[in-house]
Amino acid sequence: MGTDVVKLFDKRLCDRVLALSGSGLVGSRLQEFDEFSIFRFGFAPEVSGSVRLAELVRQGLSHEGLKRELVQELCFAGDGMAVD
Repeated sequence: MGTDVVKLFDKRLCDRVLALSGSGLVGSRLQEFDEFSIFRFGFAPEVSGSVRLAELVRQGLSHEGLKRELVQELCFAGDGMAVD
């Protein structure tokens, strides 16, 4: 048996992400993404959120797929808490 782990989830932010139609949330939160995030990795620091999203779509990611990535990266709080 292993220990269960839970993470806090920001439902309000998730709702905002799912309602997005543009790049506003990505651009304002670029510094919050992990260095290996699809929203940061391979992009120069000065590249805007809208350019990054356009490039990811050009590479074949769907808008819904990008929203899923945003939820995964932004809406779960840090490290998990062990629950016994």
